[in-house]
Amino acid sequence: MESMANATVIKTRRVRTRKGVTYIPVVKFDAGGRTYETESNVSHIRPKYKDGETVRIIYSKKDAKNIALLHDGPTAAIAMGIFLLTGAIMLGVVLYRHLS
Repeated sequence: MESMANATVIKTRRVRTRKGVTYIPVVKFDAGGRTYETESNVSHIRPKYKDGETVRIIYSKKDAKNIALLHDGPTAAIAMGIFLLTGAIMLGVVLYRHLS
């Protein structure tokens, strides 16, 4: 099950790759009475967010550290779509086994 929340960008992590440098936003948000700090699953060739900026995220209720920023573009949308589809398939399998 997924949910949405507002998160605050607390820093941008700079990562060296074989192709150069990318930037990954690290966010902090509250969910289920707990505060989480985690990073986006999408990196950018330039810092996209400023420290302190509020962003909208979608996260897994099973693992709140598994997030996607809603403004990370098509890559994040595709990744979250796959994430949601996988969850729906797993739920279908569990229900099928339970009802059979």
